[in-house]
Amino acid sequence: GGGGASTFLDLTDTPSSYSGYAKYSPMVKDDETGLAWQSFADMELESRTIYVDADNGSDTTGDGSESNPFQTYEKALSTVRNAIADGVTITIFLKAATNPYTWVDTSRLCAGSGLLKIQGEMNVLVSGTVDSATNTTLTDTGAFGTNDYSGKLIHITGGTGAGQWRVIDSNTADQVTVCGVWETTPDSTSTYEIVDWGTEFSGTVQPGNGRIEFELVKMPKCGPTAVRLDITCDRCSLEQYAPVDGSEYIRGIFDTCSFYTSAQQGCFRTDGKGVGTYVFRRCRLKMSGINYVVVYAKGAGHYFLIERGTVIDGGGAASYGIKVALAHARLFCQQTNGVWDKNTIRNNSVGLRVEAGGKATFTGTTYNTYSGNSTDREADTGTYSWYAN
Repeated sequence: GGGGASTFLDLTDTPSSYSGYAKYSPMVKDDETGLAWQSFADMELESRTIYVDADNGSDTTGDGSESNPFQTYEKALSTVRNAIADGVTITIFLKAATNPYTWVDTSRLCAGSGLLKIQGEMNVLVSGTVDSATNTTLTDTGAFGTNDYSGKLIHITGGTGAGQWRVIDSNTADQVTVCGVWETTPDSTSTYEIVDWGTEFSGTVQPGNGRIEFELVKMPKCGPTAVRLDITCDRCSLEQYAPVDGSEYIRGIFDTCSFYTSAQQGCFRTDGKGVGTYVFRRCRLKMSGINYVVVYAKGAGHYFLIERGTVIDGGGAASYGIKVALAHARLFCQQTNGVWDKNTIRNNSVGLRVEAGGKATFTGTTYNTYSGNSTDREADTGTYSWYAN
C-alpha cells in the first residue's frame, strides 16, 4: 500500500521434492501497511550434527554442540524440524556413555534422499598390529588371551586394508575369525582395534516414519511399529525383543551387524508383518538356550536376502537355523566375492526348513555352508525351488 517498495517471493526454482513442505502465507503486520511474507516452512535445509552425552551433557545449559552437548536423545531430537530436505543429513551423535539413552518416538518426513542418522560411538577393547592374516582371519600372537570377542567388531585402522569393519565370529588367544571375507586382506603393515558398543538405547527401539539410519548403536530391544519402513543398520548390535515370542525387527538393510537372543522364536522374525525385503550382509545371528528358530521368514511378501558371509548359529539347541513358511515367502542367498564368501548355517536340528508354500531360491552356485546340523535341509514336497546349494 501507499506506493511503497514491492517485495516478491520467487518459487520458480524450488526443487519439486519440496512440494508440500514449504508453505508461505501473506500476513498484515500489527501496525504496518501492505503485506509481508511469513514462512511456515518446517524443514531442515542444511546438514548438521547434534551432539549428546548421557554422562556429561545437559539439556538445560547444553546447546547440542560438540563442546556443549545435550544429555538426552529426546532433547536432541526435539531440535530437529519435522521435515528433512532432499540431500540433507541430520546426524544425532550419541557419545559413548555408562548411562543408556532412552528411546522416544522418532518420525520425520524425509524428501528424496533426506536422512536422519543416529550415530553411536565404540569403546576400544584391544588394539595392535597384525602379524598375518588370511581372507577370513587375523593373527596377532597372544593378543587376545582368554577373552571371548565373538559378536564384537574388528576395525582395520591403518596400513593395508584400512577402513574395513567385520563382526568377529570366534577367536583364540592368537587369532580372530570374521564373518565374511576381507575385501583387502590385512598384512603386517595393518593396525586394528577390537571394539564394543559404547552407545546403547534402553527400552524398545521402534522407529516411525522417515529414512532412518543407525550406525554403531546397540539396541537391546528392537521391535515392530504400526508403520513398517525400511531402515539401515550399519555395524549395530541388536538383541532380543521378547523372552518367548522372539524378535520382530524393523525391515531394512543390516550390514556388519551382530544379533543375539535367548528368546524362543528367533533373532529375527517377521511373523506375517513387515512385507518387503530384508537384507543381511556380513552379519552374525547367534542364539542360546532352548530355541525354536534363528531366522523365521513367515508370511506372504517377505523376501530375505542373506549374503556376504553371514553366520546363522543355533547354538546347538535351535530346531531350525532358517525357516521359510507360507506362500510367497522367499529366501535368496548369494555371494559376491568368490567361493569364500559363503553364508554359514550351523548348530541346528535342521539348517534350512521350507514349508507351506515358502521358497528358497538359489542359482547354480553353492552359497551356504552347513555344519553341526542334524539335517542340513528339508522341505515339504513341492513347496520349494532350489538349485545347487
